[in-house]
Amino acid sequence: YLTGHSLGGALATLASSVVEANATYSFGAPRVGNKAFAQALSSKHVYRIVYGRDIAPSYPHPLLGYCHGGERWQLGSDGALVQGSEWRDWFHFPVAKGVLDHRVANYADGLAYPRHDRR
Repeated sequence: YLTGHSLGGALATLASSVVEANATYSFGAPRVGNKAFAQALSSKHVYRIVYGRDIAPSYPHPLLGYCHGGERWQLGSDGALVQGSEWRDWFHFPVAKGVLDHRVANYADGLAYPRHDRR
């Protein structure tokens, strides 16, 4: 298994392209590759977990050619973990909220107790 938060998640995602792992779990990781890289990850078990409106996964901007790979899962403040599409409306919330949502403690707290509503 490969895992990491923020830069560690980015490195785990990069490593998943060259290391055989059962699965890769990144938490609040930024984009690390282009569309071809993301497509190459589609045959692997790569899962991206994003808490609330964490701002780090919004960078670097897609207009620069960066793209996320793997399945995106949204972790809510109530601990609900649901598969979701890319949240693109990040321009419409306070940046401070996105920075605060990036804290590793949010991810740890959100995943600390199993919820019955997880899929």
